[in-house]
Amino acid sequence: MRTVIGLVRHGMTDWNRQGKIQGHTDIPLNDEGREQARRLGLMLKDERWDLIGTSDLQRAVETAEIIGRQIGRPVSFTDARLRERSYGVLEGATFEEREQYLKAVGTSLPQGGETEEEVVARAVKLLEDVARTHEGKRVLLVTHGGWIVRVLRSLFPGTEFGYIGNASISTIAHDQGIWHPLELNRQVPADGGGDGGESG
Repeated sequence: MRTVIGLVRHGMTDWNRQGKIQGHTDIPLNDEGREQARRLGLMLKDERWDLIGTSDLQRAVETAEIIGRQIGRPVSFTDARLRERSYGVLEGATFEEREQYLKAVGTSLPQGGETEEEVVARAVKLLEDVARTHEGKRVLLVTHGGWIVRVLRSLFPGTEFGYIGNASISTIAHDQGIWHPLELNRQVPADGGGDGGESG
């Protein structure tokens, strides 16, 4: 039985606007992000969505709650496996500062951060659990830009999906053990830009 999952990136934050790496740092939405979430909810309200899950970070939780009010669904669960990659000591740094740091230390793994493989492993396990637990349902998962990028690259190697904007949605399906891309990276109107989908 097919399970459909919509992967939603949270709305804009001040750190997104400033080009700062968020990771696990618990930054709230700004007013633009709340409006993006509202517009996404309006875009989704005529579609069938059975439940909403979210990362436990407040920028995702608030996005999920705003969408839920528009589509008439409460948030059903939070799961820390939906969190953005942890960037350790680089959280709060700009992308330029990140490049300088990584060049200086000679590694792609910041001190205290997660590896790419660790993020993908927890993300795919979460998706498999959701597909099994909510088989046949349509589930919205509110998460983070870098999380979505890594999942799509892992599940659908070579597939082009472009910039993962704030409050965008990528819809995938799980059917008889196989993942299928349905509609990747649908944007809300008048997206405000941000950090490229790689910092949270």
